Amino acid sequence: LFRLARSASEVTLLQIVEAVGGAAAPYECREIRMQGRGALSPEQCQDTCVLARKMAEAHEAWRSSLAGVSLADILETLPATAPARTRSRLLEPA
Repeated sequence: LFRLARSASEVTLLQIVEAVGGAAAPYECREIRMQGRGALSPEQCQDTCVLARKMAEAHEAWRSSLAGVSLADILETLPATAPARTRSRLLEPA
């Protein structure tokens, strides 16, 4: 059984995701530009490649989106059929 240490309005979806899955970025650049036929030299790869840059931008947008939504925001959308007991447990801090 889990209980909130803070009110639902103070807990963001980003905090929940990071608590469950960690905060590491899902994309890790393997610097494929320096591999295989036609590989570039390390000097030619000092700037971040466009793919890594775009993946970082997407990850930051995802994080920003989740950080802007609280658990209370989500709970407001619970259907009327959700049991009152469930609502009260989710809304009460420990």
